[in-house]
Amino acid sequence: MKIEKKELADCQVELKLVFDESEAKDINKRAVAAVSSRASMPGFRKGKVPPQIVEKEFAPDIAMARVRAMARRAVDAAKEEKIELFNTREITDAHFEDGNWSVTAVVEKRPVFDLPEYKGMSIAPADTTVADDEIDGIIANMRETASTFNDAAEGATAAEGDIIQYDYSAEIDGKPASEVCADAGDEAAQEGAWATLGSNPEAVAADNAAGMKVGETKEFERKFADDFRVEGLRGLKAKCKITLKTLRSKSPATDEQLLKDSQTKDLDELRGKIRENLERRKKLAEERRRYDEAAEGLVSRCDFEVPLSQIDRLADATLEEYKNRALSMGLDAGYLKENREKIQKEARDSAIRQIKAWYIADAICKAEKIECKPEETLNKAVEIVLANVKN
Repeated sequence: MKIEKKELADCQVELKLVFDESEAKDINKRAVAAVSSRASMPGFRKGKVPPQIVEKEFAPDIAMARVRAMARRAVDAAKEEKIELFNTREITDAHFEDGNWSVTAVVEKRPVFDLPEYKGMSIAPADTTVADDEIDGIIANMRETASTFNDAAEGATAAEGDIIQYDYSAEIDGKPASEVCADAGDEAAQEGAWATLGSNPEAVAADNAAGMKVGETKEFERKFADDFRVEGLRGLKAKCKITLKTLRSKSPATDEQLLKDSQTKDLDELRGKIRENLERRKKLAEERRRYDEAAEGLVSRCDFEVPLSQIDRLADATLEEYKNRALSMGLDAGYLKENREKIQKEARDSAIRQIKAWYIADAICKAEKIECKPEETLNKAVEIVLANVKN
């Protein structure tokens, strides 16, 4: 058998195998035998059809059996050529006419690269200390979250953060806004509407209640922007009226309420618990950062190609995961379609980085004579890198 080898991109190798007469006869014999063993024809028991009839009546099946046999020879040839075979990608050509028995196969090999220096990598430590103002901020957020809203005192005026109930109406050129624009919706009129002052930049009507007292009515003019979300109102001027019906002001949680909710005896204990939690979270975040930086550092130090079939599988899995996550977050299919090329590129780039990192990690484990499961390889290699960092 004559073997012709041609290196291709993306860890692919083209192998052309040309068989001599004896090898061709052996391949054909095996192919006919394989088809004969399962051939079935009227007048013959299954597997008992004479070979000469099988060759005539089952020629397409025999041709496929020959190709499969040749493909197996291609795998053997890859081993002979010292190719660390990863995958047989495709059979691109096959001939088995008299005097010309050959097959051309494209196989994938494991990447070949020089292992970069992985000890002495520089990874500067991050500051994980917890400052007092961080704790103060969390306590302030706790007060905000546990705040209650109560009817405001008589004579109180509405301010940012208050909850209000109001009636609202708008006229354009002396007509109700709903008659001028059928799609005006809440921009034309609202009755008994609720809102939190200052919480929504587009809530122009509600925000005009700032400074009002319960029972007061206020008139104001409004011009809809040229790019306003309701097309029929764009650029129009309206005379508006708002009446404040209910006002509820925020009452931040007291120390007693905070201590009760957090099941602590005093503020010192509460601050201690918050500090412990923050320190734990910062430590985990720092460990994750150092791990990612070590893995990325390995990839950036070594440039090589990886098998296409691996990229395709991992990129497809990443895309499916992204799709499911996006849909669970409320993003519709239109967003995915609109950003398809960008998302696909990011998925492939991510797949390539992950695959490179694994191969480098595998080489490190072999160099360090560490035996581990494939899913543990990267973690083991990163542990070695982090144990030898230069801060």
